[in-house]
Amino acid sequence: MGWCSFLQSPVLVLDCYSSSGYQSVASTAGPQEGCSEPCCRQVTADMLQQQHAHEVLKEQSRRQHWESAFAAWRTLRSKHAVQHFCQQVKREWFEPSAQLDLFTQLRASQEGAHTKLVQQCRKVGELVPPRLTSEAVQAWLSETRQWSQEWHQQMAAHLQLLQQQEDQLEQQVGMCVRLMFGVGCISTVWHCLL
Repeated sequence: MGWCSFLQSPVLVLDCYSSSGYQSVASTAGPQEGCSEPCCRQVTADMLQQQHAHEVLKEQSRRQHWESAFAAWRTLRSKHAVQHFCQQVKREWFEPSAQLDLFTQLRASQEGAHTKLVQQCRKVGELVPPRLTSEAVQAWLSETRQWSQEWHQQMAAHLQLLQQQEDQLEQQVGMCVRLMFGVGCISTVWHCLL
């Protein structure tokens, strides 16, 4: 009968003591060629089984680490895409320069209309006798109606341009959201913008 002990390393080193004396045998797999003791075969088989189990556990650990790192990368990529999209929305689509120009034109037009309305009110205040005639009142009414129609047409044109720009902007944002995130991430994007 003999006994065996071993050291765990990439190369299996078996120290055997048997009736024939002390032997040190190095092997990478399988039963030892230099040792005929049955215990060496059992120890070698046990070592290989332990080494195989250890390698399987290491591979599982590496795979779990890789999967968690990949999931973290995907999350980071998604967060970056959402952040980039939100910055683009705030920079380019939140208050587009074309709309701001239209609002500036609308403000100037409203200021001009206010000035004209004040003038019309002053003119009606000047219609006192002896200048208060039916012809003067009719002239004032026709001038006021004409101005009012022009004003409404101008406002309708401004509002139509604003609506067209809003529709165009909505299409651009919708297309960008679908391209960047797909349909499921729209709520995430709106949450980011609020």
